[in-house]
Amino acid sequence: MNKAICTGTLLTCAWIAFAGQVFRQPTEQELKKAAIPELKQPILLRIQAENQVFAEAHLSDGTIVRNIFQIPAVSSRKVFGEAHSNIPLFDSRKWGWNKGCVLSGIRGSIRSLKQGSLVVKSGTGPGAQVYQEGRDYKLDSHWGCFGRLPGGRIPADATVYTDYEKTMRRIDSIFLRNKKLSWRMGKEAPFVPEAPAAENGEIRLANIAWIGGEKQLSAENLFPVTERFFPIQSKPVADELLVRTMKKLRSGEPLNILAWGDSVTEGYWGLKEKGQWYHRWQEQFVRALRSRFPNARISLATEGWGGHNTTHYLASKPGELHSYQDKVLNRKPDLLIFEFLNDSGMRNPLLTRQYERILKDLRNANPNMEIIAILPHHTSEGRNIDGNDDRPYISQLREFCIRHNLVFADVSLRYSRLHRQGIPPMLLMVNNHNHPLKEGMKLFSDTLLELFPEK
Repeated sequence: MNKAICTGTLLTCAWIAFAGQVFRQPTEQELKKAAIPELKQPILLRIQAENQVFAEAHLSDGTIVRNIFQIPAVSSRKVFGEAHSNIPLFDSRKWGWNKGCVLSGIRGSIRSLKQGSLVVKSGTGPGAQVYQEGRDYKLDSHWGCFGRLPGGRIPADATVYTDYEKTMRRIDSIFLRNKKLSWRMGKEAPFVPEAPAAENGEIRLANIAWIGGEKQLSAENLFPVTERFFPIQSKPVADELLVRTMKKLRSGEPLNILAWGDSVTEGYWGLKEKGQWYHRWQEQFVRALRSRFPNARISLATEGWGGHNTTHYLASKPGELHSYQDKVLNRKPDLLIFEFLNDSGMRNPLLTRQYERILKDLRNANPNMEIIAILPHHTSEGRNIDGNDDRPYISQLREFCIRHNLVFADVSLRYSRLHRQGIPPMLLMVNNHNHPLKEGMKLFSDTLLELFPEK
């Protein structure tokens, strides 16, 4: 058989094997390995009364232990007399905060308005008129914005004053030690709260999370730990599918990596340490690569454009701040890793047409360039449970990568099982919506690193 044909066939088989092993449900053996060995089955949690949680654990030796915990509500910060002028009519057709007027203390962080706490008034004195929700204004408590209703009593040119409560967030934990269940409160934080650490001999069985805005707990706040870690163990594929990158990592030849994306790649204040970018996914990934391959000489460049997507890049012109030609193509990296959460609304045939154009441009810029596509995490909108991501973008991008022999890092899949580790995915976000902080960014790095062998 012709050597080139044989090599091509083997490569195609490698791509097919890669796609099949990455996007799948865990095997029974993998689930058993990830489960808590001290338990026969996951802990049972039930809301028994207001903020009262019943817990029952069936231990592997047949013992059954139970307890009831009264969970203190998360605290909130009261805001009085916040002024808002020229209140727009509420427009439910618009997205997010654009529906109306945003409460200043809530801006940028969803599910922070305590349920039932908003009061809208004509003034700050005792005789001020109190406006009525549903008659005078409409509220979107999820986004923390409100707007006038037609025929309501709020004049278009009026200044109104709002009182409300902004809630904190918290993660509490239930532990097992010496065949007894205990509960410990976590530390409150405005975003990304940390669960209490396990002490000597303790095994974390569940987390109870105040996600934001609740007056009291519901089943939504209960997170039994069914998996101690992401269970799907995939074989590294970089030796077969990122050959040039692996050669440079091992030989010490310079390897130029470009991270290209939107705000998740560009970064934001919480990802800096001592004024320097440190916790973005690409920084974490490159540090991990350097640790794994000590001879590697890696240079990292980042091109991120917050609030924009590939459509905006393709429309950019040379010389502009985020020029597609200057900042992406002309850099001609050895390895390009791209992430575009902001492309999530894209559908076929546009997605295929646009990504095929980008792929052609990249190949023309550097025929030897190797590429990794990141299938990004979910936002607070929609669902992503156990790999069932309701965004068509994810399945279509995965299919695009398979069709064009592109390696992909399925961050979406890894995020989809966080709830099984007792982690509410949105509490990894600085705004409870779409911007991961360092813990969430580490999942990107872990997913990318899994593609590479141990040495």
